[in-house]
Amino acid sequence: MTDNDIIVSFIDTNPVFKILTPTDKSRFISKLSVEKYSVDAVIHNNFDHSSSGFFVVNGSVNLKNTNFEKKVNAGHFFSCESVLGLQNHTAKAICIDECTIISLSDAALNTLINLNPDALAYFSANAFENLGTVEKQSAPATKLKTFSESSMFDFEGSIWSWLALLICTPALYAYMQTPAISSDARIFLTFLAVCIFMWVFRLVPYYIPALFTILGTLAVDIAPVTVVLSGFSSESFIMIMALSAVSLVVIKSGILYRALIKLLSVSKCSYNFYNFILFFIGSILTLFIPAIVTRCQIMAQLTNEARDLLNTKKTDSFSTSLAVTGFFGASLFSTIFFTGSLMNFLVQSILPTQEQTQFQSLGWIKASIMMGAFFLVGYLVAFFAVFFNKEKCELKKEILISKLNVIGKISIVEWCAISAVAFLSVGFFTYFQHHIHPAWVATITMVALVGVGAFSKKDFQTGIDWAFIIFIATCSGIGATLNYLGLNDIIAKNLVNLLGTNFKDPFYFISLIIISTLLIRMFLPITPSVLILCTIFIPISNFYNISPWLASIVILVTADMWFLPYQNFFYVMFEEFSNSNYNQKKFILFNIIMNIVRVGGIYLSMPYWSKLGLM
Repeated sequence: MTDNDIIVSFIDTNPVFKILTPTDKSRFISKLSVEKYSVDAVIHNNFDHSSSGFFVVNGSVNLKNTNFEKKVNAGHFFSCESVLGLQNHTAKAICIDECTIISLSDAALNTLINLNPDALAYFSANAFENLGTVEKQSAPATKLKTFSESSMFDFEGSIWSWLALLICTPALYAYMQTPAISSDARIFLTFLAVCIFMWVFRLVPYYIPALFTILGTLAVDIAPVTVVLSGFSSESFIMIMALSAVSLVVIKSGILYRALIKLLSVSKCSYNFYNFILFFIGSILTLFIPAIVTRCQIMAQLTNEARDLLNTKKTDSFSTSLAVTGFFGASLFSTIFFTGSLMNFLVQSILPTQEQTQFQSLGWIKASIMMGAFFLVGYLVAFFAVFFNKEKCELKKEILISKLNVIGKISIVEWCAISAVAFLSVGFFTYFQHHIHPAWVATITMVALVGVGAFSKKDFQTGIDWAFIIFIATCSGIGATLNYLGLNDIIAKNLVNLLGTNFKDPFYFISLIIISTLLIRMFLPITPSVLILCTIFIPISNFYNISPWLASIVILVTADMWFLPYQNFFYVMFEEFSNSNYNQKKFILFNIIMNIVRVGGIYLSMPYWSKLGLM
């Protein structure tokens, strides 16, 4: 029996893996290792660093320290002290017979506990038993990271920032007391200024300031409820919610993991080809999963899987190239496809009615496809210049075959995911034939998935990032309130008077948008930046001879650019889920190159946009 067969048998028969899905079981094959020891061989000494737990397949092991001695027979775990938070082993482990041992790293143990919480009690009991007379310690709680708890938003507001906010708010309100601004507009702008201040200094979680603004607006009755809460009743909100539910089923089904393993099993052992596979998967996900955060989470997981299968190290250039292809596969084309980003839905809801109709799925792609082509060419040139590797890598095909065998045949949930994606794709790209809004196509798909039991109530409650969806809806409500109070016109008139005719040339006006966006993104998160900039530039775009959609797409592309990690929560999340297993400096350097590619793609697309009549 090969080592791989031993691991597969262990996963199939051991009770701690029983409740795991076939896909999750398959993932563990590359996380475990088999080690063989002779009689009297020392597996570890007392007080050695505890970085793994062990399982006896054959033979027996003697655990011994000054307080106790215990024999561990085949079919049992031992030395799992790390689950209790202990840094060192509490006993010496010596083989009594010739032994076959399966080693489970700390990462594997933690992953198993996350997937099967009952395993924590099992391993803890085993560790307590092996501790003998050593004082028992409580096990640390195990918790999965989520986007809403990303380190980007973990800063506590200082007392000085809050004092500055309390002092500046009434001063700003008094400063805006002019005949040109109505009383209601003054109050709303004050709320909005507080909101921006909280975003800049990160005093509270990212979704709180926008929620505070619309609740404050409702409390003082500045605008009708239908206007302030319009973001929660819009087709964009419905579509975001429905697509998030569909994305949840795609992720839960494991179909993407199956696709990765299948593609790897039939591909050549080439570093470049494996990167191509990851980039291709991420790009395809952009078509039907609108949340970049979700795509980054998926690609981080698939990147980790590919890294484990290929045994790359954190310092390897190939490990960094995998991270690059995973992240940019998930994010590079987010502005090219209408369903590629939640920001696109927010922007479309701000556009004039005529442009909202024109730039649905196919109209959006037609207008942005040339820019997407430049992005792709620029990415490929930059990638091969930085990461090109002619060497072939060694990938054990038998491991992939074992993984596919453990996964088994395509499950009902996987068929549901495939059918949902197919239905969405057909519905989106045939809009001009049936004229059913994509939001309702997505809703029908979600209802169908609920009907067949593709996901549970708990999945719907916890698997969707409701905080981010509420954030989008509240930002949309802020935009609608600005328009209702006539502040858009006031901003537009003042800007036109300020800018004059100096930016009548579309080249200069687009340059102004790019520079303004880069400056604002140094201080604000992407969503409020996009909201504020669209509110400023969309009303005046026609005066400067460019389409409102074109102004918004330039804002979206430039807002995606970042130079430091704090500027992009998608990257922060990707970094967390991929466990930073790559050269971060090299990654950020490549990202700066891609920022140049994005700017170049905008300028090179201008002749194409001119032919379409957008400028």
